[in-house]
Amino acid sequence: MSTHRPRLLELALRGLEAERERIENEIQVIQRELRRGRGGASVLMEDSGAARRRKPKFSAVERRRRSERMRQYWAARRAAKSRVQKTGVDSVTASRRKPRFSAAERQRRAERMRQYWARRRQARKK
Repeated sequence: MSTHRPRLLELALRGLEAERERIENEIQVIQRELRRGRGGASVLMEDSGAARRRKPKFSAVERRRRSERMRQYWAARRAAKSRVQKTGVDSVTASRRKPRFSAAERQRRAERMRQYWARRRQARKK
């Protein structure tokens, strides 16, 4: 078995070198894209070599618009919360609430399930 070991090591080395070359090529492609500015939010900084995220710069008008939208959003949230506290019913959970059945309907459903399982037991015996 030891006669095959050098051959196995040689093949493993070739495979790892090929993988290293493929990875290095991918790194070069990504670095080129980042230098061209196609990297999205983070761009490779040439002087430090580290990727940094650029902070978006908004005009004063845009900041005021965003601020007003958020004020309206939170006012609506507070209003919805106060409605829930007053009525005790949340519109979201009310739409997801499980249906409530009358006692007679529960008995009918229970009887149907008993019949269903009785048929299953009978089928298994056959």
